[in-house]
Amino acid sequence: MFKKIFKLPPSSYAFIKADGLKIQKYWDIQPKIRQKTQRSRAKIEQELISRFESSVAKRLIADVPIGVFLSGGIDSSAVVAVMSKLLGENIKTYSVGFKSPWLSELKYAKFVADTFKTDHHEVLITPADFVNNLENIIWFRDIPLSEPADVPVYILSRLASEKVKVVLSGEGGDEVFGGYYKYFLESYTKYIRALPNPLRTLFLNSASHLPFKFIKIKHYIRVALVQNDLERAFSWFSSMADESLDKILNDDFLRSIIIPKEITGDLHLLGYSGAEALSYLDLKYWLPDNLLERADRLTMANSLELRAPFMDRDLIEFSFSLPQSMKAKWLSTKILLKQAMGQLLPKKIIYRKKVGFSIPVNHWFRKELKDWIGEIIFSSQCKQRGLFNSKAIEKIFDNHISGAEDNWKFLWTIINFELWFDKFFNDGNTKANSSAPGLFERP
Repeated sequence: MFKKIFKLPPSSYAFIKADGLKIQKYWDIQPKIRQKTQRSRAKIEQELISRFESSVAKRLIADVPIGVFLSGGIDSSAVVAVMSKLLGENIKTYSVGFKSPWLSELKYAKFVADTFKTDHHEVLITPADFVNNLENIIWFRDIPLSEPADVPVYILSRLASEKVKVVLSGEGGDEVFGGYYKYFLESYTKYIRALPNPLRTLFLNSASHLPFKFIKIKHYIRVALVQNDLERAFSWFSSMADESLDKILNDDFLRSIIIPKEITGDLHLLGYSGAEALSYLDLKYWLPDNLLERADRLTMANSLELRAPFMDRDLIEFSFSLPQSMKAKWLSTKILLKQAMGQLLPKKIIYRKKVGFSIPVNHWFRKELKDWIGEIIFSSQCKQRGLFNSKAIEKIFDNHISGAEDNWKFLWTIINFELWFDKFFNDGNTKANSSAPGLFERP
Protein backbone atom coordinates (compact mmCIF):
# COMPACT_ATOMS: atom_id res chain seq x y z
CA MET A 1 0.00 0.00 0.00
CA PHE A 2 2.87 2.38 0.76
CA LYS A 3 5.82 3.21 -1.42
CA LYS A 4 9.07 1.50 -0.36
CA ILE A 5 7.37 -0.61 2.30
CA PHE A 6 7.28 -4.33 1.56
CA LYS A 7 6.59 -7.59 3.35
CA LEU A 8 8.33 -10.91 2.97
CA PRO A 9 6.67 -13.62 0.86
CA PRO A 10 5.32 -16.65 2.76
CA SER A 11 7.87 -19.16 4.08
CA SER A 12 10.79 -16.83 3.39
CA TYR A 13 13.46 -14.98 5.31
CA ALA A 14 15.73 -12.06 4.46
CA PHE A 15 19.48 -11.54 4.67
CA ILE A 16 20.85 -8.03 5.00
CA LYS A 17 24.32 -8.00 3.49
CA ALA A 18 26.74 -5.38 2.23
CA ASP A 19 25.32 -5.70 -1.28
CA GLY A 20 21.72 -5.28 -0.13
CA LEU A 21 18.69 -7.27 0.97
CA LYS A 22 18.45 -10.90 -0.15
CA ILE A 23 15.25 -12.94 0.18
CA GLN A 24 15.47 -16.71 0.55
CA LYS A 25 12.55 -19.18 0.51
CA TYR A 26 12.98 -21.93 3.08
CA TRP A 27 9.95 -24.13 2.29
CA ASP A 28 7.36 -24.83 -0.39
CA ILE A 29 4.83 -27.54 -1.16
CA GLN A 30 6.52 -29.59 -3.85
CA PRO A 31 4.34 -31.67 -6.21
CA LYS A 32 6.92 -34.45 -6.03
CA ILE A 33 5.57 -35.38 -2.60
CA ARG A 34 2.65 -37.04 -4.42
CA GLN A 35 3.18 -40.78 -4.36
CA LYS A 36 1.10 -43.68 -5.54
CA THR A 37 -0.20 -45.39 -2.48
CA GLN A 38 -1.67 -48.79 -1.74
CA ARG A 39 -2.97 -47.60 1.61
CA SER A 40 -6.60 -48.29 2.37
CA ARG A 41 -9.04 -45.43 2.89
CA ALA A 42 -9.24 -46.33 6.57
CA LYS A 43 -5.45 -46.05 6.98
CA ILE A 44 -5.39 -42.68 5.22
CA GLU A 45 -8.14 -41.41 7.53
CA GLN A 46 -6.23 -42.67 10.55
CA GLU A 47 -3.05 -40.98 9.37
CA LEU A 48 -4.95 -37.71 8.99
CA ILE A 49 -6.24 -37.98 12.56
CA SER A 50 -2.78 -38.84 13.86
CA ARG A 51 -1.11 -35.91 12.10
CA PHE A 52 -3.84 -33.52 13.19
CA GLU A 53 -3.62 -34.61 16.81
CA SER A 54 0.14 -34.14 16.68
CA SER A 55 -0.32 -30.67 15.22
CA VAL A 56 -2.75 -29.64 17.96
CA ALA A 57 -0.49 -31.09 20.65
CA LYS A 58 2.48 -29.03 19.41
CA ARG A 59 0.39 -25.87 19.60
CA LEU A 60 -0.66 -26.55 23.18
CA ILE A 61 2.88 -26.05 24.43
CA ALA A 62 2.70 -22.86 26.48
CA ASP A 63 3.18 -21.50 29.98
CA VAL A 64 0.06 -19.32 29.76
CA PRO A 65 -3.69 -20.15 29.64
CA ILE A 66 -4.94 -21.46 26.27
CA GLY A 67 -8.39 -21.27 24.68
CA VAL A 68 -9.94 -21.85 21.28
CA PHE A 69 -12.10 -19.89 18.85
CA LEU A 70 -15.15 -22.09 18.20
CA SER A 71 -17.45 -21.37 15.26
CA GLY A 72 -19.33 -24.66 15.34
CA GLY A 73 -17.97 -25.70 11.94
CA ILE A 74 -15.99 -28.89 11.41
CA ASP A 75 -12.55 -27.20 11.53
CA SER A 76 -12.74 -25.42 14.88
CA SER A 77 -14.86 -28.24 16.33
CA ALA A 78 -12.12 -30.72 15.42
CA VAL A 79 -9.62 -28.55 17.30
CA VAL A 80 -11.89 -28.57 20.37
CA ALA A 81 -12.33 -32.34 20.13
CA VAL A 82 -8.58 -32.99 20.11
CA MET A 83 -7.90 -30.40 22.83
CA SER A 84 -10.55 -32.09 24.97
CA LYS A 85 -8.93 -35.46 24.34
CA LEU A 86 -5.52 -34.13 25.37
CA LEU A 87 -6.46 -31.73 28.17
CA GLY A 88 -9.82 -32.93 29.49
CA GLU A 89 -12.89 -30.83 30.24
CA ASN A 90 -13.33 -27.09 30.91
CA ILE A 91 -11.35 -25.88 27.91
CA LYS A 92 -12.18 -22.22 27.37
CA THR A 93 -14.05 -21.77 24.08
CA TYR A 94 -15.09 -18.47 22.48
CA SER A 95 -17.77 -17.83 19.89
CA VAL A 96 -19.24 -14.77 18.19
CA GLY A 97 -22.62 -14.23 16.60
CA PHE A 98 -25.63 -11.96 16.17
CA LYS A 99 -29.01 -11.54 17.77
CA SER A 100 -32.05 -13.07 16.09
CA PRO A 101 -33.30 -12.87 13.36
CA TRP A 102 -29.83 -12.92 11.77
CA LEU A 103 -28.29 -16.24 10.84
CA SER A 104 -25.59 -17.33 13.23
CA GLU A 105 -23.62 -20.46 14.04
CA LEU A 106 -23.89 -19.94 17.78
CA LYS A 107 -26.27 -22.87 18.28
CA TYR A 108 -23.77 -25.22 16.67
CA ALA A 109 -20.91 -23.81 18.71
CA LYS A 110 -23.00 -24.27 21.88
CA PHE A 111 -23.74 -27.87 20.89
CA VAL A 112 -20.01 -28.61 20.48
CA ALA A 113 -19.23 -26.82 23.75
CA ASP A 114 -21.86 -28.90 25.58
CA THR A 115 -20.65 -32.13 23.93
CA PHE A 116 -17.08 -31.62 25.13
CA LYS A 117 -18.03 -29.84 28.39
CA THR A 118 -16.06 -26.68 27.72
CA ASP A 119 -16.09 -23.39 29.60
CA HIS A 120 -17.96 -21.56 26.85
CA HIS A 121 -18.17 -17.79 26.23
CA GLU A 122 -20.17 -15.88 23.62
CA VAL A 123 -20.33 -12.31 22.39
CA LEU A 124 -23.03 -10.77 20.20
CA ILE A 125 -22.07 -8.19 17.58
CA THR A 126 -24.23 -5.07 17.14
CA PRO A 127 -24.21 -2.22 14.60
CA ALA A 128 -22.65 0.00 17.26
CA ASP A 129 -19.62 -2.30 17.34
CA PHE A 130 -18.81 -1.26 13.79
CA VAL A 131 -19.02 2.44 14.59
CA ASN A 132 -16.97 2.10 17.78
CA ASN A 133 -14.21 -0.21 16.55
CA LEU A 134 -13.71 0.13 12.79
CA GLU A 135 -11.16 2.95 12.90
CA ASN A 136 -9.02 1.14 15.48
CA ILE A 137 -9.12 -2.07 13.44
CA ILE A 138 -8.03 -0.23 10.29
CA TRP A 139 -5.12 1.20 12.28
CA PHE A 140 -4.03 -2.27 13.42
CA ARG A 141 -4.41 -3.75 9.92
CA ASP A 142 -2.63 -0.80 8.17
CA ILE A 143 -4.99 -1.24 5.20
CA PRO A 144 -8.62 -0.63 4.23
CA LEU A 145 -10.58 -3.69 5.35
CA SER A 146 -11.78 -5.93 2.53
CA GLU A 147 -14.34 -7.77 4.69
CA PRO A 148 -16.61 -6.91 7.64
CA ALA A 149 -15.44 -10.10 9.42
CA ASP A 150 -12.51 -8.14 10.90
CA VAL A 151 -14.86 -6.54 13.41
CA PRO A 152 -16.14 -9.77 15.01
CA VAL A 153 -12.61 -11.23 15.07
CA TYR A 154 -11.32 -8.14 16.88
CA ILE A 155 -14.13 -8.13 19.45
CA LEU A 156 -13.90 -11.89 20.05
CA SER A 157 -10.14 -11.51 20.59
CA ARG A 158 -10.78 -8.79 23.16
CA LEU A 159 -13.15 -11.09 25.04
CA ALA A 160 -10.76 -14.05 24.96
CA SER A 161 -7.80 -11.97 26.12
CA GLU A 162 -9.51 -11.44 29.48
CA LYS A 163 -8.89 -15.08 30.45
CA VAL A 164 -6.31 -16.59 28.05
CA LYS A 165 -3.19 -15.48 26.20
CA VAL A 166 -3.15 -18.10 23.41
CA VAL A 167 -6.02 -19.32 21.25
CA LEU A 168 -6.19 -22.08 18.67
CA SER A 169 -8.44 -21.73 15.63
CA GLY A 170 -9.63 -23.66 12.59
CA GLU A 171 -8.05 -21.27 10.05
CA GLY A 172 -6.72 -23.07 6.98
CA GLY A 173 -9.00 -26.10 7.06
CA ASP A 174 -10.88 -25.03 3.93
CA GLU A 175 -7.73 -24.34 1.94
CA VAL A 176 -5.87 -27.51 2.96
CA PHE A 177 -8.72 -30.03 2.78
CA GLY A 178 -10.90 -28.77 -0.08
CA GLY A 179 -13.53 -26.71 1.68
CA TYR A 180 -14.51 -24.39 -1.17
CA TYR A 181 -16.85 -25.20 -4.05
CA LYS A 182 -14.40 -23.60 -6.46
CA TYR A 183 -12.11 -26.60 -6.04
CA PHE A 184 -14.46 -28.81 -8.07
CA LEU A 185 -16.26 -26.09 -10.06
CA GLU A 186 -12.99 -24.99 -11.68
CA SER A 187 -12.78 -28.18 -13.74
CA TYR A 188 -16.13 -27.38 -15.39
CA THR A 189 -15.31 -23.80 -16.40
CA LYS A 190 -13.47 -24.98 -19.50
CA TYR A 191 -16.78 -26.09 -21.03
CA ILE A 192 -18.24 -22.59 -20.71
CA ARG A 193 -15.13 -21.03 -22.25
CA ALA A 194 -15.32 -23.53 -25.11
CA LEU A 195 -18.70 -22.15 -26.22
CA PRO A 196 -18.79 -19.99 -29.35
CA ASN A 197 -18.29 -16.31 -28.63
CA PRO A 198 -21.97 -15.34 -29.21
CA LEU A 199 -23.07 -17.90 -26.62
CA ARG A 200 -20.44 -16.76 -24.12
CA THR A 201 -21.66 -13.19 -24.56
CA LEU A 202 -25.24 -14.35 -24.07
CA PHE A 203 -24.25 -16.16 -20.88
CA LEU A 204 -22.57 -13.07 -19.48
CA ASN A 205 -25.36 -10.67 -20.44
CA SER A 206 -28.02 -12.99 -19.04
CA ALA A 207 -26.13 -13.35 -15.78
CA SER A 208 -25.87 -9.59 -15.34
CA HIS A 209 -29.67 -9.32 -15.31
CA LEU A 210 -30.28 -12.01 -12.70
CA PRO A 211 -31.78 -10.86 -9.36
CA PHE A 212 -29.40 -10.41 -6.43
CA LYS A 213 -30.41 -13.73 -4.84
CA PHE A 214 -28.59 -15.42 -7.74
CA ILE A 215 -25.35 -13.57 -7.00
CA LYS A 216 -23.35 -16.81 -6.66
CA ILE A 217 -24.47 -17.99 -10.11
CA LYS A 218 -23.63 -14.59 -11.57
CA HIS A 219 -20.20 -14.74 -9.99
CA TYR A 220 -19.55 -18.28 -11.23
CA ILE A 221 -20.41 -17.38 -14.83
CA ARG A 222 -18.27 -14.24 -14.73
CA VAL A 223 -15.30 -16.17 -13.34
CA ALA A 224 -15.76 -19.12 -15.69
CA LEU A 225 -15.46 -16.84 -18.72
CA VAL A 226 -12.07 -15.43 -17.64
CA GLN A 227 -9.63 -16.83 -20.20
CA ASN A 228 -6.36 -16.28 -18.35
CA ASP A 229 -5.80 -19.11 -15.86
CA LEU A 230 -4.02 -17.00 -13.27
CA GLU A 231 -6.51 -14.15 -13.42
CA ARG A 232 -9.37 -16.63 -13.13
CA ALA A 233 -7.77 -18.27 -10.09
CA PHE A 234 -7.74 -14.98 -8.21
CA SER A 235 -11.21 -14.00 -9.48
CA TRP A 236 -12.92 -16.73 -7.45
CA PHE A 237 -12.52 -14.68 -4.28
CA SER A 238 -12.82 -11.21 -5.77
CA SER A 239 -15.50 -9.08 -4.15
CA MET A 240 -16.18 -6.91 -7.19
CA ALA A 241 -15.36 -7.04 -10.86
CA ASP A 242 -12.99 -4.44 -12.33
CA GLU A 243 -15.89 -2.80 -14.14
CA SER A 244 -17.65 -2.37 -10.78
CA LEU A 245 -14.69 -0.43 -9.42
CA ASP A 246 -14.79 1.77 -12.52
CA LYS A 247 -18.20 2.98 -11.37
CA ILE A 248 -17.05 4.42 -8.07
CA LEU A 249 -13.49 5.62 -8.71
CA ASN A 250 -12.76 9.09 -10.04
CA ASP A 251 -11.37 8.88 -13.60
CA ASP A 252 -8.16 10.78 -12.79
CA PHE A 253 -7.50 8.63 -9.73
CA LEU A 254 -8.28 5.43 -11.63
CA ARG A 255 -5.75 6.28 -14.34
CA SER A 256 -3.07 7.07 -11.76
CA ILE A 257 -3.25 3.72 -9.95
CA ILE A 258 -3.42 1.24 -12.80
CA ILE A 259 -2.81 -2.14 -11.18
CA PRO A 260 -1.13 -4.80 -13.33
CA LYS A 261 -3.62 -7.40 -14.50
CA GLU A 262 -1.30 -10.32 -13.87
CA ILE A 263 0.82 -11.26 -10.92
CA THR A 264 4.30 -12.44 -11.80
CA GLY A 265 4.25 -16.18 -12.24
CA ASP A 266 2.18 -18.92 -13.77
CA LEU A 267 -0.91 -20.70 -12.51
CA HIS A 268 0.87 -24.02 -12.94
CA LEU A 269 3.35 -23.07 -10.23
CA LEU A 270 5.66 -25.94 -9.34
CA GLY A 271 3.68 -28.13 -11.70
CA TYR A 272 0.26 -27.71 -10.09
CA SER A 273 -2.83 -27.27 -12.26
CA GLY A 274 -6.59 -27.11 -11.93
CA ALA A 275 -8.02 -27.42 -8.42
CA GLU A 276 -4.62 -28.21 -6.92
CA ALA A 277 -3.30 -24.94 -8.33
CA LEU A 278 -6.19 -23.08 -6.69
CA SER A 279 -5.42 -24.70 -3.36
CA TYR A 280 -1.72 -23.92 -3.77
CA LEU A 281 -2.39 -20.28 -4.61
CA ASP A 282 -4.75 -19.99 -1.64
CA LEU A 283 -1.93 -21.14 0.60
CA LYS A 284 0.48 -18.65 -0.98
CA TYR A 285 -1.80 -15.61 -1.22
CA TRP A 286 -5.31 -15.88 0.23
CA LEU A 287 -4.24 -17.18 3.64
CA PRO A 288 -1.09 -15.13 4.33
CA ASP A 289 -2.41 -11.91 2.75
CA ASN A 290 -5.90 -12.09 4.22
CA LEU A 291 -7.10 -14.67 6.74
CA LEU A 292 -3.89 -15.33 8.64
CA GLU A 293 -2.75 -11.71 8.58
CA ARG A 294 -6.13 -10.60 9.87
CA ALA A 295 -6.11 -13.22 12.62
CA ASP A 296 -2.55 -12.41 13.66
CA ARG A 297 -2.90 -8.63 13.71
CA LEU A 298 -6.28 -8.49 15.44
CA THR A 299 -5.43 -11.06 18.10
CA MET A 300 -2.07 -9.43 18.81
CA ALA A 301 -3.84 -6.06 19.01
CA ASN A 302 -5.47 -7.57 22.09
CA SER A 303 -2.26 -9.16 23.44
CA LEU A 304 -3.45 -12.57 22.28
CA GLU A 305 -1.51 -15.14 20.23
CA LEU A 306 -3.37 -17.22 17.65
CA ARG A 307 -2.16 -20.66 16.54
CA ALA A 308 -3.65 -22.59 13.62
CA PRO A 309 -3.19 -26.41 13.71
CA PHE A 310 -4.34 -26.80 10.07
CA MET A 311 -1.29 -24.74 9.07
CA ASP A 312 1.10 -27.44 10.25
CA ARG A 313 3.72 -28.22 7.60
CA ASP A 314 3.44 -32.02 7.98
CA LEU A 315 -0.35 -31.87 7.75
CA ILE A 316 -0.25 -29.68 4.63
CA GLU A 317 2.26 -31.94 2.90
CA PHE A 318 0.15 -34.97 3.78
CA SER A 319 -2.94 -33.36 2.23
CA PHE A 320 -1.07 -32.38 -0.94
CA SER A 321 0.21 -35.94 -1.30
CA LEU A 322 -3.39 -37.11 -1.81
CA PRO A 323 -5.53 -36.90 -4.96
CA GLN A 324 -7.76 -33.83 -5.09
CA SER A 325 -10.75 -36.10 -5.66
CA MET A 326 -10.38 -37.39 -2.08
CA LYS A 327 -11.00 -33.87 -0.80
CA ALA A 328 -13.58 -32.24 -3.10
CA LYS A 329 -15.71 -33.50 -6.01
CA TRP A 330 -19.32 -33.59 -7.27
CA LEU A 331 -20.73 -30.81 -5.06
CA SER A 332 -19.03 -32.32 -2.00
CA THR A 333 -16.30 -30.58 -0.02
CA LYS A 334 -13.88 -31.73 2.68
CA ILE A 335 -14.76 -35.34 1.88
CA LEU A 336 -11.75 -36.96 3.55
CA LEU A 337 -11.75 -34.60 6.53
CA LYS A 338 -15.43 -35.28 7.24
CA GLN A 339 -14.98 -39.03 7.04
CA ALA A 340 -11.91 -38.98 9.27
CA MET A 341 -13.44 -36.66 11.85
CA GLY A 342 -16.32 -39.09 12.25
CA GLN A 343 -14.06 -40.66 14.87
CA LEU A 344 -14.06 -37.48 16.93
CA LEU A 345 -17.17 -35.40 16.19
CA PRO A 346 -20.95 -35.91 16.19
CA LYS A 347 -22.51 -36.33 12.74
CA LYS A 348 -24.71 -33.31 13.50
CA ILE A 349 -21.61 -31.12 13.23
CA ILE A 350 -19.83 -32.94 10.42
CA TYR A 351 -22.70 -33.12 7.96
CA ARG A 352 -24.74 -30.04 8.81
CA LYS A 353 -25.41 -27.39 6.18
CA LYS A 354 -22.70 -24.77 6.19
CA VAL A 355 -24.10 -21.45 7.42
CA GLY A 356 -20.97 -19.40 7.03
CA PHE A 357 -20.07 -16.25 8.91
CA SER A 358 -22.51 -13.88 7.25
CA ILE A 359 -22.67 -10.43 8.83
CA PRO A 360 -25.96 -8.54 8.22
CA VAL A 361 -24.25 -5.34 7.10
CA ASN A 362 -26.54 -5.02 4.07
CA HIS A 363 -29.49 -4.52 6.44
CA TRP A 364 -27.55 -2.43 8.95
CA PHE A 365 -26.40 -0.10 6.18
CA ARG A 366 -30.07 0.55 5.31
CA LYS A 367 -31.20 1.06 8.89
CA GLU A 368 -29.01 1.47 11.97
CA LEU A 369 -25.83 2.57 10.17
CA LYS A 370 -27.39 4.68 7.42
CA ASP A 371 -26.59 8.07 8.98
CA TRP A 372 -23.07 6.99 9.94
CA ILE A 373 -22.35 5.95 6.35
CA GLY A 374 -23.71 9.19 4.99
CA GLU A 375 -21.52 11.28 7.28
CA ILE A 376 -18.42 9.48 5.95
CA ILE A 377 -19.01 9.13 2.23
CA PHE A 378 -20.64 12.55 1.72
CA SER A 379 -18.22 14.48 3.91
CA SER A 380 -16.35 17.47 2.48
CA GLN A 381 -13.07 15.63 3.11
CA CYS A 382 -14.15 12.66 1.02
CA LYS A 383 -15.10 14.92 -1.88
CA GLN A 384 -11.90 16.98 -1.62
CA ARG A 385 -9.70 13.90 -1.87
CA GLY A 386 -11.03 13.29 -5.34
CA LEU A 387 -10.76 9.52 -5.16
CA PHE A 388 -14.39 8.68 -5.84
CA ASN A 389 -17.07 9.64 -8.32
CA SER A 390 -19.46 11.65 -6.13
CA LYS A 391 -22.51 11.27 -8.39
CA ALA A 392 -21.99 7.52 -8.67
CA ILE A 393 -21.69 7.23 -4.89
CA GLU A 394 -24.95 9.11 -4.37
CA LYS A 395 -26.76 6.75 -6.73
CA ILE A 396 -25.22 3.66 -5.12
CA PHE A 397 -26.20 4.91 -1.66
CA ASP A 398 -29.75 5.87 -2.62
CA ASN A 399 -30.40 2.59 -4.44
CA HIS A 400 -29.15 0.60 -1.46
CA ILE A 401 -31.23 2.54 1.06
CA SER A 402 -34.37 2.17 -1.06
CA GLY A 403 -33.78 -1.56 -1.47
CA ALA A 404 -33.57 -1.32 -5.26
CA GLU A 405 -30.04 -2.76 -5.16
CA ASP A 406 -27.78 -4.51 -2.68
CA ASN A 407 -24.71 -2.26 -2.74
CA TRP A 408 -23.20 -2.97 0.64
CA LYS A 409 -19.86 -4.06 -0.89
CA PHE A 410 -19.54 -0.74 -2.73
CA LEU A 411 -20.38 1.17 0.44
CA TRP A 412 -18.05 -0.95 2.56
CA THR A 413 -15.19 -0.28 0.13
CA ILE A 414 -15.76 3.48 0.11
CA ILE A 415 -16.10 3.71 3.90
CA ASN A 416 -12.90 1.81 4.50
CA PHE A 417 -10.85 3.74 1.96
CA GLU A 418 -12.06 7.01 3.44
CA LEU A 419 -11.41 6.01 7.04
CA TRP A 420 -8.02 4.59 6.10
CA PHE A 421 -7.00 7.79 4.31
CA ASP A 422 -8.21 9.88 7.22
CA LYS A 423 -6.24 7.73 9.67
CA PHE A 424 -2.95 7.67 7.78
CA PHE A 425 -3.16 10.96 5.83
CA ASN A 426 -5.19 13.20 8.11
CA ASP A 427 -4.14 16.46 6.45
CA GLY A 428 -6.29 15.57 3.42
CA ASN A 429 -3.41 15.97 0.97
CA THR A 430 -3.01 12.33 0.08
CA LYS A 431 -1.94 11.75 -3.47
CA ALA A 432 -1.55 8.74 -5.69
CA ASN A 433 2.06 8.14 -6.60
CA SER A 434 2.01 7.79 -10.37
CA SER A 435 5.57 6.43 -10.45
CA ALA A 436 4.51 3.43 -8.37
CA PRO A 437 1.13 2.13 -9.63
CA GLY A 438 -1.23 1.04 -6.90
CA LEU A 439 0.84 2.59 -4.08
CA PHE A 440 0.41 5.75 -2.02
CA GLU A 441 2.98 8.05 -0.51
CA ARG A 442 2.57 10.24 2.49
CA PRO A 443 3.14 13.97 1.98
